[in-house]
Amino acid sequence: MEKSSGSTSSVVFYNNSTGEKIQDVTTGATKVFLNLDEEKQDKTALYTKTRMFENICTYSMSFILSFIIGYSFTSYLLIADHGLRDYSQGFFEESHNFFKNLCPAVLYFGSTVGTFSMLMIKRYSHLIVTQLTAIIFFIGYLLQMVYPHVLVIFLARFLIGLASGIACMIIPQILYFSCKENIRGLFTSFFPFFIMVGLTTAVALMPLVTNQIYNFFNLIPILLSILSLACSLGSFKLLEVKKEKAFIEVTKFMFSSTALKSTVSVVLAHVFQKTTGVDFIGNFSGSLFTGDNAQIKSLSPLLTAGIVNLATGLLPDLFGRKLPIIVNLCLIFLVTLSMGIWGTNVVSLILFTIVYNGGLGAVPYYYQNETVPSKYIPDINEIATFSNVLLALFVAIYAAFLLSPTNTTIWYTFSGLSLLGAFIMGITMPETKGTPVEKRDFIKNWFNFSFKNKNLK
Repeated sequence: MEKSSGSTSSVVFYNNSTGEKIQDVTTGATKVFLNLDEEKQDKTALYTKTRMFENICTYSMSFILSFIIGYSFTSYLLIADHGLRDYSQGFFEESHNFFKNLCPAVLYFGSTVGTFSMLMIKRYSHLIVTQLTAIIFFIGYLLQMVYPHVLVIFLARFLIGLASGIACMIIPQILYFSCKENIRGLFTSFFPFFIMVGLTTAVALMPLVTNQIYNFFNLIPILLSILSLACSLGSFKLLEVKKEKAFIEVTKFMFSSTALKSTVSVVLAHVFQKTTGVDFIGNFSGSLFTGDNAQIKSLSPLLTAGIVNLATGLLPDLFGRKLPIIVNLCLIFLVTLSMGIWGTNVVSLILFTIVYNGGLGAVPYYYQNETVPSKYIPDINEIATFSNVLLALFVAIYAAFLLSPTNTTIWYTFSGLSLLGAFIMGITMPETKGTPVEKRDFIKNWFNFSFKNKNLK
């Protein structure tokens, strides 16, 4: 078959022996033979390489920001002591220890503001938001490094918390929607995994802190923020989010009579997740032990948590939602009670991390998507996310006032609340595992004693 146009003509024919498709192109005095099948393969290979590069950039950007979030939780211990001593002399010196313990609360206040701002915005780009997050992290850590006066540290912690809150809203969505459906659970679990890696890294660096180099520990997240920005430039086009309803409208509906039981149940699941003390252990893990082998004792629970974190959804997948959360709350009651009686010890903290990651850490996030009709899942997720961050702020403030090597009141508090949580969830929480999408509905009753999913009948 021959085609011509002006001084250009082409003939397309097939090689019967190989099945290849050949195009004979003549342009003016130049004659070129093109193998169309090879050309198509080259384009496919180029697309695959480009897509692979974009995926690597997207995942690297997400994992780096997750690491910075975790690093932020405990990195204040790397600079707070020195900043208070060297830059804050004469500024309420009798309260310096309290100021140091208050740093996590300031960070969580920033996280609350960041989360709430994302909930109020009706339209945004995942890519632009992640780039903005990296810039805010950069500014926060740069402030800490340049002039770590206590007031500057508080401002920096607020900015770092602001970026953390925004990132915690965005990164799980990026990981979930940018990979194949059959590995979404695995990729989403990398988000808390890299948070744990960052948290553990900050604690591991503490023995290296000296008067001469303590400021340079801020360089780690500063350089990582720049690297994250560089990765974002190679990322593929991420989701553009456009919400139909603002957060205020969502809140009004989710606390109306129709959705109230589901909303209260989901919020309670997050309340009793936080009142186990998991954030307290994460934030203050670097200062729970003193004396010989303090570093090893501090790192042991974190390393254990990092290992078991990737399997956090195993028990809920096997035994449902209700049984794991009740059993784990009862076990945490015993573990935290033991620390109230005998004091903080590394064995109990390791047991805590194993029990917590055995199901309690994952259950609220599965459960909240199964207690409402599918079209209301984004709404309940917004309520749950905000309540989770707000509760973390309350726990951090409470811990700032009670943290002391000899004060065991905080462990008795977590122990009592865990037992209360086991009882309340035991009588109110319905089993939702395996509910088909078309059968998902709002919770009908305030009391649900059964461990069987009634929606499967």
